[in-house]
Amino acid sequence: MNPENNLHAESFFREHVRRIKSALDPANQINTIADWITTNTFIAGKPMSFKDHEYQEYLINLDEPVIYVQKSSQIGVSQLISHWLLGYLMMNPGQGAIYVLPTASFATRFGATRIGPVIESSPALKEALDPNVDSSSVRRFKNGSTLYMAGASKGSQAISIPASVVVGDEIDAYEDETILSMFSSRLTHALNPIERYFSTPSFKNFGVAAGFENS
Repeated sequence: MNPENNLHAESFFREHVRRIKSALDPANQINTIADWITTNTFIAGKPMSFKDHEYQEYLINLDEPVIYVQKSSQIGVSQLISHWLLGYLMMNPGQGAIYVLPTASFATRFGATRIGPVIESSPALKEALDPNVDSSSVRRFKNGSTLYMAGASKGSQAISIPASVVVGDEIDAYEDETILSMFSSRLTHALNPIERYFSTPSFKNFGVAAGFENS
């Protein structure tokens, strides 16, 4: 049997066991992505918590297919979405997610300095990571899910990437607003496509402000 198939089978089995344990012990139930990330991810060595940031839990538990978030700067939304996206990929085997930032270099740096530490600090994520596909731009997990980091300066990056989730970060800084539609086109065959766009707004009827008003 293909060793990679063995890894996937083991991952599915562990997830199956986790679900059984959760069902048997209500105190340990993980029903939402918010539950998963507060159980399995950490910030500054402490389990992630929504205490004093309750709006964050509300935001990530929204189940609308398309959400635009207008935000002020430096309030931790990028950090939050990083945890949410990793939790989504763990709870939904075999999915693809594209995290888009204004440039490819920005995306690679974010993958190394923001996504990487979340994985490294989480035993569950470290164990789930496929060591054969692990870089700042692409990370694959043993359950078959994959995270791609991409820059919005070259729409061609989106052409060959299959996905069920697209996250657009700081979309008002993209050099061409139409590039985002190229990434969202990768969701055409997804059963339950998800789009999350957020940014500090710049102008009325532009970028995140336009998306927010029209959504």
